[in-house]
Amino acid sequence: MSVVDAPFALYAELGVDVVSLERMAKLLEHGLLDRLCAAGERAHLDDAVAADPGVGLDVVAATWAIKEAAVKVAGGRPPQFGWHDIEVRHASSDDPAPPLLAAALPSAGSNCPRRATFRWLTGACASGTAAWRTADGRVFAVASGQTDYGDPSEVRE
Repeated sequence: MSVVDAPFALYAELGVDVVSLERMAKLLEHGLLDRLCAAGERAHLDDAVAADPGVGLDVVAATWAIKEAAVKVAGGRPPQFGWHDIEVRHASSDDPAPPLLAAALPSAGSNCPRRATFRWLTGACASGTAAWRTADGRVFAVASGQTDYGDPSEVRE
């Protein structure tokens, strides 16, 4: 049976999101990181903000945008969803974004497209790669991933 014929298989999905840096700065003043971050993310984001508040804000906004894009990759928020359920890992700045994803971002921007990965920590919902860039006071993110739609033997009709 080919992947095309399989009613339940892994499918590549795409999600896109845009976040205002001004709005993100206001949300951070109200404790957004506590609601946004999985355990492994918080230290990384705290370090990024401490090292360079301007770039750190971009990384935090990109994390939010990638999580929103990951929800779109997965087809929506499952019951009992929390932002801690998705973990985003940012690659080093010398690890370029995948060309196909980078091409979906605005061409004018203050930085090169950056790479990140995401995965759902609860359930095997989705995982994948993202690219993001800052332009015009916003962070643009695009994510592509695999969504596991389950085992046909477990589906009830």
